[in-house]
Amino acid sequence: MAIEEIEGIFLAQLIDIYRKYGFKYDNRELPDYIPTVLRFLALRYNEHSPDINKLMGMTLKVIRKLKNKLSKDNPYTYLFDLLSDVLSQIQNNNYDL
Repeated sequence: MAIEEIEGIFLAQLIDIYRKYGFKYDNRELPDYIPTVLRFLALRYNEHSPDINKLMGMTLKVIRKLKNKLSKDNPYTYLFDLLSDVLSQIQNNNYDL
């Protein structure tokens, strides 16, 4: 299976998750736009459903990969560190917003 097919399947699954939970997003943006995913997770993080847990884990991996691609002096490094820490704590049930 080609990367494009995998990405297409992921985007379709993400749209299905948004619909399932009644989440409305700006469909002029891709559903995997990080601010959109984070807004969705902020609204649903405490539900602990398989969908939410899987999306939380996938988002955490993406955030970590993006952070690792940044240079040490990039100011966004701190933001990605914070996001990674908060998502990890939520995923481990050690944090409540």
